[in-house]
Amino acid sequence: MKISLEKLYNPYLVTFLSILGSVIIFEIVNFIHPISSYGVGLTLSTVIPALIAFPISSVMIKYHKEIIENRKQLQKLNATNKKLFSLISHDIRGPIATTAQVLNLLIENDLEPEEAMSILVPLEEKNQSLLDFINDLFQWSKQQLDGDQINNTIFQAKNPISSIISLYSTDIKNKQLTINLHNTDKDIYGDKNSYSFIIRNLFQNAIKFSHPDGMINISIRETKNYLYTIIEDNGVGISTENIEKIVNRKQFYSSHGTMGEPGSGFGIYACFDYINRQNGELRIRSTIGKGTTIFVAFPKLKK
Repeated sequence: MKISLEKLYNPYLVTFLSILGSVIIFEIVNFIHPISSYGVGLTLSTVIPALIAFPISSVMIKYHKEIIENRKQLQKLNATNKKLFSLISHDIRGPIATTAQVLNLLIENDLEPEEAMSILVPLEEKNQSLLDFINDLFQWSKQQLDGDQINNTIFQAKNPISSIISLYSTDIKNKQLTINLHNTDKDIYGDKNSYSFIIRNLFQNAIKFSHPDGMINISIRETKNYLYTIIEDNGVGISTENIEKIVNRKQFYSSHGTMGEPGSGFGIYACFDYINRQNGELRIRSTIGKGTTIFVAFPKLKK
């Protein structure tokens, strides 16, 4: 019968085995050379190992568990780093190389004004997407380096939401989208920067996958234990298969928007890190051709 290695990392089992070994050794010694005070010897052979083994094994097991947990975290970070390097080599090198080529053509006057504009406009969109990616990457990297340092405060959801809508006013205007807010004056307890990062990325995705003349609704719903920020659009929707890719986070998933907007997939990937740090949850509900609804839950402040 095989005993799992993890089962051996139990202070009670270690203590039991120590006592058993001590008693067996005592009995062997007593068999070879009978001990006059048998009762005292047997008692000492059980009490001494118990007093020594239990506290020592408890400390050792604690450190072993910490090592295992740190190893898991390192493996997770290593996997994320590999994905990031792959993403950076594709999403950053490509636009920069294209920009360098276009600038070279402009310097040498090899492009007509109309031709230059036809190249520069989509290039500007790619570079803006690249800038968003770099900003997200910088903020996420800082969060990884700072560890679990978060600054939970009480703030009104409508303040960061309004700022985010203003940030994307040009994109909203270009697609002639209607933005509806409902019940956003609720107080949320959490890290405001984390909340802003999450809502900004999800709202940007809602714009990206909305059709021209579409609609995006942002609302707050309250339950017994959570405050849900709900972002709903009537855009292209996401398939069940792709939702699984996003939620499982085994890879960065992205696709082009309704007007060809590029993306890296890093933003929503990082959103899960932020929401986990807040002990919240992020759920996606979508129907192809009808739109997507995303629920961001922050725990309510316990009174």
